[in-house]
Amino acid sequence: MPKILRCSIPFLLSLILCCNISLFVIAQESLNDVFVKGQSLSYQGYEITKVQSEKDTEAWDAILKKDGNIIARFDQGFWTDWIMDFSPKFSIIYTSSDYPVGYGMIPDDYNKDGKYEFLQTLLTFDYFDRLPHYLSPLPAVVFQYDVSTGKYVPANNRFASVLLKDIGKDISHAESFLKNVNSSSYEDSTGEYLSAVMNVLLPYLYAGEEKKGWSFYDVHYQLNDKKEMRQKIQKQLDSCVVYQYLKAHPTK
Repeated sequence: MPKILRCSIPFLLSLILCCNISLFVIAQESLNDVFVKGQSLSYQGYEITKVQSEKDTEAWDAILKKDGNIIARFDQGFWTDWIMDFSPKFSIIYTSSDYPVGYGMIPDDYNKDGKYEFLQTLLTFDYFDRLPHYLSPLPAVVFQYDVSTGKYVPANNRFASVLLKDIGKDISHAESFLKNVNSSSYEDSTGEYLSAVMNVLLPYLYAGEEKKGWSFYDVHYQLNDKKEMRQKIQKQLDSCVVYQYLKAHPTK
């Protein structure tokens, strides 16, 4: 595993050292808190300096230097996380803005192989169709380090047992609607019913369990717009970078 520095500006600046099988979160604080005792910090011969943002006079950016030379500048943005590899040379091996994800990282050794992965929240279906944010299905995405590309990439289809271990609760919740649903008269104006079904469908689809997911949808979504809604969901999936990556890289 590489030795990396993980930065999230403006909300977090965390040092994560990956040495063989160990990963340690050294700091997880706001940018201002990290630099509270000075304008820079050093790691592995590299220096990160806090500087005034070029875009916002009330904001701060971070500049990464090596031997006095600027290697990269990280603008204060909207929930962007970076992971940087410093061995044998500097490279950015993950940028969260490459994917429709957010709400920070949750690192763990999810498959217990001695190597760490991390979770982020998928935002592809936030405010989908009639759903407000609080009912939007926001499934987890597992990112795993891929040696062949030297990048962290989506890997839900390799962690299906982890991601689906509690899906029984969501299935029960979706099934609770069936006794009240009548395709000709039931109104789901708030989106609660659609949300319940999608909270089962999407984890299955992103874990590579397509047959189970769509079978569940066919049985449990009984409104008149069933065919149309499936088309809408599929269209959203077709535009999702995470889903398309997983489809192009099935589990061997």
